[in-house]
Amino acid sequence: MERLSIDLYTIQPLNATNLFGESLEIYPDGIVLNLDYWDCECAKQYIHPTSQEICPHCGAEQEEMPCSREREVIAWRETGCPTGQKLFLTRIALPSEPEDFE
Repeated sequence: MERLSIDLYTIQPLNATNLFGESLEIYPDGIVLNLDYWDCECAKQYIHPTSQEICPHCGAEQEEMPCSREREVIAWRETGCPTGQKLFLTRIALPSEPEDFE
């Protein structure tokens, strides 16, 4: 039996969107990138929306930096994102209990 060898880095990523309508790239090795956010060089608060072209702290430029990983964007939303985005996420959150629908 002949063994099939596949180079995972030559396979094109799958394009998808998350629940917020943001563009994702899903790679065969399990990495999921959110194309609507990018990472700067800062140790903290390193996730920026693509609408922000330069980090005001480290000076990194969006076009030279990688897209953020989706799991890090999710964690950022929970802990460190700007208040406006937290309010947006609160408004679209679905109720967890059936009685909340009344």
